[in-house]
Parts: sequence; C-alpha cells; structure tokens
Amino acid sequence: MFLTGEFSKIARVSKRSLQYYDEIGLMTPAHVDPQTGYRYYSAQQLPRLNRILALKDLGLTLKQIAQLLENDVSYEDINGMLMMQKLELEKRLADDLERLRRIESRLGRTQVNVPDIVVKSLPALDILSTNHFCLSSQDGLQFVAYLMKKLPPVVGNGKLGHFLALSDEDGYKAEHVDLEFAFFIEDKVPDSITIEDDIALRTRTLPAVEMMATAVHVGHPTTSHSTYGALGHWIESNHYRIVGQQREIFIELPHPDKPNSGAIEIQFPVEKIDSPSFLLTE
Repeated sequence: MFLTGEFSKIARVSKRSLQYYDEIGLMTPAHVDPQTGYRYYSAQQLPRLNRILALKDLGLTLKQIAQLLENDVSYEDINGMLMMQKLELEKRLADDLERLRRIESRLGRTQVNVPDIVVKSLPALDILSTNHFCLSSQDGLQFVAYLMKKLPPVVGNGKLGHFLALSDEDGYKAEHVDLEFAFFIEDKVPDSITIEDDIALRTRTLPAVEMMATAVHVGHPTTSHSTYGALGHWIESNHYRIVGQQREIFIELPHPDKPNSGAIEIQFPVEKIDSPSFLLTE
C-alpha cells in the first residue's frame, strides 16, 4: 500500500483531491492506521479512481459521479461517453488540447498493453540542472525545448546526455509546480553555467540507487497515467515500497505537430519489504 503522497504520484492526482474524495465518501483510503492516523491507498483502487476522473472530465458533478458509481457504471459505458466528448473536444480551440489528451489517456487505460517493468541498479550520476516553476505541463515542455536548443552550443556538443525531470513535491500536481530540469553529463562541463535570460545551471551528483523500478511510456508525457498505474501495481504486488525521489528520463521529446509522439522512462527507487505496508511509519 502507499501513503497519500506516494499514491498521489502513482495515480497522477493531487493530494488535495484525494483528501476531498475521502471527506465526501467518494473514495476512501484502503486503510487508516488507528495509531498514527496515516492514510494508505492500494493500487487496486486505481480503476475506481480512473472512473471518477473520466466522469469528472465529462463535466459531471461529484454528486452525479457518486450516483453512477453506486450503479456500477461499466468501462464500456464510460468509454462510449468519453468518445462522444472526444468528438466535441476536437472541434474546440487549441487551448483544450491538453484536456483532450487526458481524456484519451483515461479512455485508453483498459486498452493499452501493460509496459515491461525493469529493475535496475544505477550508479551515482552527474547532472547539470536548473529549477523552473511550471505554470502548466505545456509550459514545462516549452522550457525543456528551450534548454535543449540553447544549452548544447554553450557547453559543447556531445557533452550532455538524456534530459530528465525531478520533483520534491509531496504528491502530484499538473500545474504551478517547481521542477528540477537536468541533463546527464557525458563529458566534463563547468560547475555552473548561465545562458540567455539569466538562466543559471549547476552541476550536482544524483545518488546511486540499488533498486530502481522503471517503465517506458511511449506517447505524450501527459498521457502517462497507465504507465504510472502499472508501476504502482508492480511495486505493491511484489512487496516493494518507494524510498526516494522519482525521476522522468526523456528518451524522446514530443513533436509539436504530433500529439502522440514522445517517450519517457519513469523511475521509482524502491526497496523490498517483509511486512504489510500499512504497518510502516512515515
């Protein structure tokens, strides 16, 4: 099982939303520790949460969603409603594109192939990084594209490897989030670099990770819900727990004219546990 913040990252839903769904009885934690009050969620709750999010994206109120869930609305019914909404969204302005991607991701959740989960042992790795406050996911991707264009000519071609994003947030947020954007260092670079617009980058070392659970998501980063969900299922069912900072490695950036392009490797440092996770403390 996962603490609220950990489940928030796996489910790609804010902690505030999870807490509110608990308050109104729409989706309660799988377990609440009677001594500490810590709330724990299970990967087995992801299907119900995805029903809630899919219906919410259709514009239904939480009260209406609760009534539908009481009648055990099927995935087929939800997919049918989502497809109708998809056709409407395609006629709207470009500002609705990201919303459309989220709906397509929820729509396809039961149809995609389960990604392979690979456990890796990673050495300490040097990165060149900077922090950026992202107003939205699109803002973050635009900043990444800017760095990839401006930085190589300054440090020298061939000195930087894949791009990655790291977050210290306790839970998932789709917008207004402070992220660390970085490049793996393939060759020696200065300890600090400043590029246009006074953007400062510095070198640091990511710690070694004995066990990193990883999965590759092919497609736009905003449609990665199913891959995160698969990782959550694997971590829980194989009796692991998350023990460090999550990473997203950008293998291929999405092309502006190809909404379904791109590929990222999602990484969670984990360790094996011997006892049920609801007995663990923070």
